[in-house]
Amino acid sequence: MTPARHLVSVWNPAYAVDAMDAHVAVLVERARAHRRGEISEDEVHVWWGLVRSARRQDELPHLPDVLELDSQIEADVPTYLYLTDYNSLYVADVARVTVDNIRSKGEDAVPDYYKSLECDLWFRLWDIRRLVAQVTRAAVQKLRHLRNTRYHDQPVSLCGGVVELPLVVWRERLVMAEYIETLAGRLTE
Repeated sequence: MTPARHLVSVWNPAYAVDAMDAHVAVLVERARAHRRGEISEDEVHVWWGLVRSARRQDELPHLPDVLELDSQIEADVPTYLYLTDYNSLYVADVARVTVDNIRSKGEDAVPDYYKSLECDLWFRLWDIRRLVAQVTRAAVQKLRHLRNTRYHDQPVSLCGGVVELPLVVWRERLVMAEYIETLAGRLTE
């Protein structure tokens, strides 16, 4: 059985110092609007954009692989986007992957800082959870459980292995000892 595919991306603090806070704020506001009966549960989401590098000349070479994850999502396979700034690590539950310019479609679940940025891809996120806060070594360790499909299924490496973003990855199955250690870490955080 082929393992589920997921994504890893990096956000650039130069675009927005509080990028993660901006996305969470949109989610929180939309959750409040849902509780007030103003929007449906399906509208409780935020869009994360993969900002296009001004230096990149060509299309993303693995774009079809990334877009294929939308089929996985439609088949109700949990699909995650791991997000890091090399210091912290978050995981988001992905509801959709698209190349469509969602801003031109009137989508309002987008943080304001994207207004001046071009994006190659958009990810509709249902939820964002912090896994590691301000501990680079811990972020590196957590990412090692993900295998980069375009890098010979090697563990994700923040030093030298972060090319062709977003990375398409699959997760190793944790052995029981690692699972218990992970749970213990969550209880002490």
